[in-house]
Formats: sequence, structure tokens, C-alpha cells
Amino acid sequence: MSLLLNVMNIAVIGSGVTAFAAASYLSKKGFSVDCIAPRIEPMKKEIDKVYCSENSNKFLSSPKLNRADFIYSKNISDKVFPKECKDFTGIEIVDSIGLARYWGANLAKYALNESINKLNLCNEDRNFLENLIPTLNVNEFYQELNNNKYVQNLKKSSFSSNKNYNQTSLEIFDATLAIWKNKCNLDSLPDERKNEAIFGSNFLMPNSYQSINGRVVDIMNIFDKNKSLVIKVKFKNTFILKSYDYIFVACGAIGSYRLISNICKDTSSLGISHKIKHHPMISRLAFVPNLECPKKYISMSNFDIAMTVNKCNIYLNFYPLKGLFNSYTRNSLKSKYIFKIIKKIYILLNIKSDSPLSISWWIDRLYISSLYFDSDLSSSYITSSKDNLITINGGFRADFQKLILRNTMPMIKSKLKNKKIFLIPFISKIHKPGSDLHYSSTLINYTNKESNLSINKKTDSRIFTIDSSSSEYLPTANPTYYFIARAIKLASDFSTSKR
Repeated sequence: MSLLLNVMNIAVIGSGVTAFAAASYLSKKGFSVDCIAPRIEPMKKEIDKVYCSENSNKFLSSPKLNRADFIYSKNISDKVFPKECKDFTGIEIVDSIGLARYWGANLAKYALNESINKLNLCNEDRNFLENLIPTLNVNEFYQELNNNKYVQNLKKSSFSSNKNYNQTSLEIFDATLAIWKNKCNLDSLPDERKNEAIFGSNFLMPNSYQSINGRVVDIMNIFDKNKSLVIKVKFKNTFILKSYDYIFVACGAIGSYRLISNICKDTSSLGISHKIKHHPMISRLAFVPNLECPKKYISMSNFDIAMTVNKCNIYLNFYPLKGLFNSYTRNSLKSKYIFKIIKKIYILLNIKSDSPLSISWWIDRLYISSLYFDSDLSSSYITSSKDNLITINGGFRADFQKLILRNTMPMIKSKLKNKKIFLIPFISKIHKPGSDLHYSSTLINYTNKESNLSINKKTDSRIFTIDSSSSEYLPTANPTYYFIARAIKLASDFSTSKR
């Protein structure tokens, strides 16, 4: 390793899991790395009032978004980085590890395998990725815990023809979650609440790189290769200037767009809308008679299905209805007398029974299915104005209603029915655009294929945007694990070029 590499200073801007992955990787390679991002508690002191208002999520939305600590962090984050969302759920969290703090994410490793293989990670980088984020196979966990094969009966007759979009494909996957198996408490398995077994819940910043608490308000000397890059960081009412050889931007699709569009001061691009990709999302109640939910279960995705129907890619997560019911009776409904009665009745219904004559037999086989559709069906746009305000206008493609609700959904129900999975009629919800929380592509007009900053035919190869904002591709399956792998690939290519 060259002497140059040992003295090279790198800034990673961002606080989420992608920034964490890049900073960890680059520091392991011997670079001097600063990870710059604001934190919740210090930022609170800069805000006059923080209202912990109720979230607007209704039944069938993720119960994680109704957590008091999530709402508190979101309100502060929105004060620090204001934006105007029109018919769009645009969530940013200003805190260490970002949304992963409330995550317990479905990594969708099996469904993303082909996409990750295309990144051509070397064995060393693959091992780094595997060791960075814990992975729990839910089916294997249940099998050890309950001696129950769980999804195996469903998988026996699954079929796939993913190469041909003119045919219909369907494949069932074991859910893989970002959970430490050895930290799982059998009396309190992970659900929407904070849990030490969930990656991000009790996140501690690694000591392999330096963490700088502050908000990046400017990057100076862009496109001037004769001068070092200088980052202007605001902390409370003071400003700090720090020089770096290279900068890696990883603030998320919304945050990175805000930063880059503001610092470039390219007034010709102000007011121009850029596409923000996301997944149209529908929640449905499903009855799965051959898949009894175990007595002890993880209240997150228990199994996943990928399918291609009518030339449309769809990814489905299935998690126990009991978990959602428990969440609502435990939190927002607990103060209402009628729901206290319902909860007591539910305890009686929750007694295990092998007879379909028992209501509990049916409850144990009800799941919430979240359907994520191809991002090409989204039609949302993000804009930056002179006053640094970000505006996002949400929407779906004009033919969404006809293509999905009228033509594709009946085909989806038919193919699931062949697997003995029945979507319950009329019990469904079309979520607001952006509710999937998976965004990409906002900076593809500001970056080249190496993810370097590139505007008006001028390129600065010292600045990399390594999160989903620089990616035109958004996997239909939960893309988080893919974008972590992509960030590692970009950091790896950079590291190799500097040896």
C-alpha cells in the first residue's frame, strides 16, 4: 500500500447505513476517514419547538412508523432539512444509521442475488459485506425453534421463468432480516419496537473512523483541481472548514440531491424537475391455510414472493396479522376501553387450536401482504429552488390504475391462489407515493457512470455520490442490501485505483 494512500483524507457525508458501509470499508483500506452528519439531540437545541404529533399512518401501514421515537426524530429531521411533499411520503432521519435505527429490514438477499452478482464484488469485498450486516433466515430460525419447516410446503411447487417477461414467473423466498440470531430473546422476539437483536436499534458509531457532528452547508473548490476540496460544516452557530482529498456523498436519494443541487449553484438547473424513482405499494390481507404462524414469531416479513406478471415485476412481503394487531392494541389503542376488551378477547382467540372451527386457527393463518411494484410505474419528481427548498411531487404512471388494478391484480391473485395463498377481497390499501421508503435516481443527471459529480460537461473525479441517488436502477425487492453492496463496490474501485 502506497504512502500516498496512508495520508489521503476522505470525507463521507451522511449518517445512514450506506455512509456507514463506505466509511467502514475505506477506513479498513487505510484511508483517514471522517464521517460528517448531524445528530438528533444536538440539533434539537437549534429548534424552538418540536411537536411529537401523531403520525398519519392508518391500519395496514408499517407499525414502525407509529413509534414515538421515530416520530420525534422525523419531526426534528424535517425541521433541520425542510421539504415540501405533495402527495408523497418523503422520509429522512437525521441521526446515526438513519432509518436503520427503526429498521429490522428485510434484506431480500436471495431475490437480490442476481443484481448483486452483476456488481462483480471480489471475494474479499463479499466477505466484508457479509460481516457488515447480520442476516437471519426466518425459516431456518423457526425450524430450529419450533421444529417446523414453515414455508417449505409453499416452496415445493414454486416455479420460475424470470428470463422471459412474456411468461409468468413466481418464486418463494425465505425472509432474511437484519437481525443478530444470538441476541434474539425468545420471550420478546423482534417486532416494530426497539430490540437489541435488530441491527441499528442500539447502533454505536465504530471507532475505525472519526465521526464529526455537523451539517454540511457547502463544498468549495469543486471543478478546481488545483485546490483541495473544502467542506463547510455548521455546528450550532459556528462554522468549521475542513480540507479533503476526496469526498463520498451518501445522504440518501433526497438528502444527496439537496446537497449537490445547493452546492453546485447551477442556477440554470434550478426549478427543473428530476425524476425520483420509488415503488408503488399496495397492502392486502392474505389467508394462507397451509402456513400456520408459529406460537413464537418475528413480527416482520416471514416469507417473500417475487413474480413477473403482465410484464410487471412485483415483490411481496408477508408478515403475521397477529403482530400488527398486537402493535395497535399495545400502543395507539391501549387507552380506549373498547380495545382493552378486544385485547382480552384476542388473548382467548390466540390459544392454539388444530381445528378450523376455532377462530384462532384462522387468525394464525392471516398475513399482511405488502406488494411492491416495478419503479417504472412511478411518476414522481423532485425540484430544488433558489431558497434551497426541496419540493417533491408524487404520482404514479398514468396507466397505473388500468394496468395494475384492473389487469395485473387479478393475475396476481390467480397465481397466488395456485400456491394456496388467497388475497382477501376489499381489504386493501393503495399507499401514498413514496411510502415504500425506497428512492433512487434523483442525481443521475448530475453524475456519470462512475458516480462522479458531472455537470454541464464538467466532471470532478474527486467527488463520488455512492448512494441510490446516482443509480438509475432500483430493484423491485427491498433494495437496501443492493445499495450497500453497490457502495462497497464503488469504494473498492476507488481504493484499487489509488494503490
